[in-house]
Amino acid sequence: MRRFRFALLACGGAAIAVAGWAGFGRGSLTINGKSVETNFYLHDGSTYVPIADVAKALNMVVVKQAGGFELSPAGGANQVEGLNGKVGQTLSCGTYLFKVVEIVRVDKYQKRFSEGEVGPEGGKDIVAVIIHMKNATKQKVTLDPFGGSNTAITDQDEHSYGSYTGLACDVPNRGIEMIPGSATDFALIYSVPKREKLKDLVYQTASYSNVKNGTFRVALGEG
Repeated sequence: MRRFRFALLACGGAAIAVAGWAGFGRGSLTINGKSVETNFYLHDGSTYVPIADVAKALNMVVVKQAGGFELSPAGGANQVEGLNGKVGQTLSCGTYLFKVVEIVRVDKYQKRFSEGEVGPEGGKDIVAVIIHMKNATKQKVTLDPFGGSNTAITDQDEHSYGSYTGLACDVPNRGIEMIPGSATDFALIYSVPKREKLKDLVYQTASYSNVKNGTFRVALGEG
């Protein structure tokens, strides 16, 4: 008989949904928008699932420790973490609502939020990450659309790429003023080797205002 190490399924601040199970059976576990197939076990009114599947839904791995287990980032101890999500999902750090609307991967990119085009580059693709952000505070903020020092995209081989910030950028302004409740759209532009598959966007917010910033990690879906 197959054995599982089970974890008690509880909210713990994460958005969790389950479907397609009763008693002991197979079904879908969704945490913060990411779904994995798993086995559920119902005992004395509590629901248990394999801890490895919980870790997978959280983009983490299970590490055995003396006397127990630890959930660690899937990319290793030094991976930049943040609020995890996927393309099309709105995430909030309290100051901003953040959404990756679309990923455009082309030889030549026509700018949407400024004038001109970008590329082509030999052996590389131009990747445009289309972003929608909203001021979630009750004060006016000035956003730096290029983000903080940890902003980058990563590929499946663990390479990271910084965005263009010069003439090839596609932002309406380098300091975007946003009154409470207002939104802005822009694109971060990257040059990526054609052979590489994209993994994540890490976006660390940056502001010219005295507000709390946050970090988002969005799965780009090319794995």
